[in-house]
Amino acid sequence: MLETRGMRQIDLANKTGLDKALIHGYLSGKYEPKEDRLQLIAAALNCDPLWLAGYDGIDEDEDKEFMTMFRSLSAEDKKTVTKILQYLTDANKKDDR
Repeated sequence: MLETRGMRQIDLANKTGLDKALIHGYLSGKYEPKEDRLQLIAAALNCDPLWLAGYDGIDEDEDKEFMTMFRSLSAEDKKTVTKILQYLTDANKKDDR
Protein backbone atom coordinates (compact mmCIF):
# COMPACT_ATOMS: atom_id res chain seq x y z
CA MET A 1 0.00 0.00 0.00
CA LEU A 2 2.79 2.42 0.82
CA GLU A 3 4.47 1.82 -2.53
CA THR A 4 1.26 2.50 -4.47
CA ARG A 5 0.94 5.77 -2.58
CA GLY A 6 4.59 6.66 -3.20
CA MET A 7 5.25 6.67 0.53
CA ARG A 8 7.89 5.26 2.82
CA GLN A 9 7.43 4.23 6.42
CA ILE A 10 8.93 7.53 7.57
CA ASP A 11 6.44 9.43 5.39
CA LEU A 12 3.56 7.53 6.97
CA ALA A 13 4.99 8.18 10.42
CA ASN A 14 5.25 11.90 9.68
CA LYS A 15 1.77 12.07 8.20
CA THR A 16 0.14 10.25 11.12
CA GLY A 17 2.33 11.54 13.95
CA LEU A 18 3.06 7.95 14.98
CA ASP A 19 6.54 6.72 15.78
CA LYS A 20 8.43 5.16 12.84
CA ALA A 21 9.24 2.07 14.94
CA LEU A 22 5.54 1.63 15.66
CA ILE A 23 4.70 1.92 11.96
CA HIS A 24 7.37 -0.69 11.24
CA GLY A 25 5.86 -2.95 13.92
CA TYR A 26 2.41 -2.67 12.33
CA LEU A 27 3.70 -3.34 8.83
CA SER A 28 5.79 -6.32 9.93
CA GLY A 29 2.85 -7.82 11.82
CA LYS A 30 4.55 -7.52 15.19
CA TYR A 31 1.75 -5.29 16.48
CA GLU A 32 -1.84 -4.60 15.52
CA PRO A 33 -2.95 -0.99 15.61
CA LYS A 34 -5.78 0.01 17.90
CA GLU A 35 -8.82 1.54 16.24
CA ASP A 36 -7.78 5.16 16.71
CA ARG A 37 -4.37 4.53 15.15
CA LEU A 38 -5.91 2.45 12.39
CA GLN A 39 -8.11 5.45 11.57
CA LEU A 40 -5.05 7.72 11.41
CA ILE A 41 -3.19 5.34 9.11
CA ALA A 42 -6.22 4.81 6.87
CA ALA A 43 -6.73 8.56 6.57
CA ALA A 44 -3.05 9.05 5.70
CA LEU A 45 -3.27 6.33 3.06
CA ASN A 46 -6.68 7.46 1.84
CA CYS A 47 -8.20 4.00 2.22
CA ASP A 48 -10.98 2.30 4.13
CA PRO A 49 -9.94 1.42 7.69
CA LEU A 50 -11.95 -1.80 7.51
CA TRP A 51 -10.01 -2.87 4.43
CA LEU A 52 -6.79 -1.91 6.14
CA ALA A 53 -7.75 -4.05 9.13
CA GLY A 54 -8.22 -7.04 6.85
CA TYR A 55 -11.99 -6.99 6.64
CA ASP A 56 -12.82 -8.59 3.32
CA GLY A 57 -16.20 -7.01 2.88
CA ILE A 58 -18.26 -10.13 3.43
CA ASP A 59 -21.82 -9.19 4.14
CA GLU A 60 -23.29 -11.71 6.59
CA ASP A 61 -26.84 -10.76 5.59
CA GLU A 62 -25.97 -11.37 1.96
CA ASP A 63 -24.47 -14.76 2.89
CA LYS A 64 -27.61 -15.71 4.81
CA GLU A 65 -29.80 -14.67 1.89
CA PHE A 66 -27.70 -16.76 -0.50
CA MET A 67 -27.85 -19.80 1.78
CA THR A 68 -31.62 -19.44 2.18
CA MET A 69 -32.02 -19.39 -1.59
CA PHE A 70 -29.59 -22.28 -2.06
CA ARG A 71 -31.40 -24.43 0.52
CA SER A 72 -34.70 -23.88 -1.28
CA LEU A 73 -33.35 -25.44 -4.49
CA SER A 74 -33.94 -29.01 -5.58
CA ALA A 75 -31.06 -31.45 -5.25
CA GLU A 76 -30.48 -31.27 -9.01
CA ASP A 77 -30.40 -27.45 -8.99
CA LYS A 78 -27.99 -27.46 -6.04
CA LYS A 79 -25.62 -29.63 -8.08
CA THR A 80 -25.88 -27.20 -11.00
CA VAL A 81 -25.21 -24.16 -8.83
CA THR A 82 -22.28 -25.92 -7.16
CA LYS A 83 -20.75 -26.74 -10.55
CA ILE A 84 -21.16 -23.13 -11.69
CA LEU A 85 -19.55 -21.82 -8.50
CA GLN A 86 -16.69 -24.29 -8.86
CA TYR A 87 -16.14 -23.20 -12.47
CA LEU A 88 -16.10 -19.52 -11.50
CA THR A 89 -13.80 -20.15 -8.53
CA ASP A 90 -11.35 -22.08 -10.70
CA ALA A 91 -11.45 -19.35 -13.36
CA ASN A 92 -10.70 -16.68 -10.75
CA LYS A 93 -7.75 -18.67 -9.42
CA LYS A 94 -6.31 -18.83 -12.94
CA ASP A 95 -6.78 -15.07 -13.37
CA ASP A 96 -4.90 -14.41 -10.11
CA ARG A 97 -1.78 -16.18 -11.34
